[in-house]
Amino acid sequence: MNNEQRQYARFNPEGLVARVTLENEALDQIYVKGEVINISHSGIRLKLTEPLRAHVNDKIQIQLILPESGIPLTIRGVIKHEIADNEFGLHYENPPSKNDYEDIILECFKVA
Repeated sequence: MNNEQRQYARFNPEGLVARVTLENEALDQIYVKGEVINISHSGIRLKLTEPLRAHVNDKIQIQLILPESGIPLTIRGVIKHEIADNEFGLHYENPPSKNDYEDIILECFKVA
């Protein structure tokens, strides 16, 4: 039995590298590299190369380079799930429009 209740499908853009910045006023900015595990219209799940001193409700910034066009993309979000000390799920601070989201997904999967 599938109890999936997600409003938006998740996609797995294999090999999409992310540069993550922890936006914490109490700390200096912290940069960590990682990979996008999955992406949906409401958020992203990331696995980082090293632990990030971040927790639920912390704000982070993600910088991606779209694989086909090479266009840089900056996403801001709030951590909503801490899966491990190096894996997080976040919701977008400003969700992309449906057309922008579809363009991003299409480009990621053309290359994969």
